[in-house]
Amino acid sequence: MLRAIPLVLLALVVVAPLVGGALDALVHVACGSLCHQDPARSFAIAGAPLALCARCTGVLGGIAIVALASGSRGLGDRRGWPVLIALGVIDRVVRPLAIDHALERLALGIVLGMGIALALAWAAPRVRRITREASFIREAVRGFAGSRGARGGGGSRSRRDEDLRAAGGT
Repeated sequence: MLRAIPLVLLALVVVAPLVGGALDALVHVACGSLCHQDPARSFAIAGAPLALCARCTGVLGGIAIVALASGSRGLGDRRGWPVLIALGVIDRVVRPLAIDHALERLALGIVLGMGIALALAWAAPRVRRITREASFIREAVRGFAGSRGARGGGGSRSRRDEDLRAAGGT
């Protein structure tokens, strides 16, 4: 189910200019915080620019490709993501020196999007493992704190209360 989200978003970006009206306006507003939306750097459908520039369309397309290619078997070897991201970064650094073509931006955006998707796929199990370990440690600390309170005979007494009582306080 989650794998379909990038493809659905890409379809919305492409179909919105064809439908026009409120859907096109909504997609442009939603994509506005992600992309500069320069019409000169965007593909146009039916005379209307897409809500994403060529590069951002490519990034979303690359994420969709990886999501669809992963299928139910997972992604296998995910170590190639640094190379893909490096290609996208190199594109940004070298851009002022090169001729600016929308298809080139689209292609490198796809590469960058694939790198981002692979990096997230690589990181996800590690984040889940760290989260599980953190929750295990949290439960262990709670268990330890609970057992210390029960040891003093009063169950609800704190260590400070026990120290005060042993020192002759109330």
